Amino acid sequence: MSTHNEFIAERDKIDFLIDQGYRITAVTENLSGDLVEFQQVDESGVLREKKETTSLLIMNANARKYFSTLMMEQQR
Repeated sequence: MSTHNEFIAERDKIDFLIDQGYRITAVTENLSGDLVEFQQVDESGVLREKKETTSLLIMNANARKYFSTLMMEQQR
């Protein structure tokens, strides 16, 4: 798979979770890539008490830049 196709696939996974009401809550970097943790938020944007979490391993450099940008937007 080409690098661009890898980026598109990882970006689509991130976008899907964001569209489902998840926010990025933690990132763990390692030699294999970045493990990005997501937690679901309610309609008002507050993290839910019951931790509904999921994680993705992001290996593509452009996808890492993409989720970093999303994290910056979430902090505003």
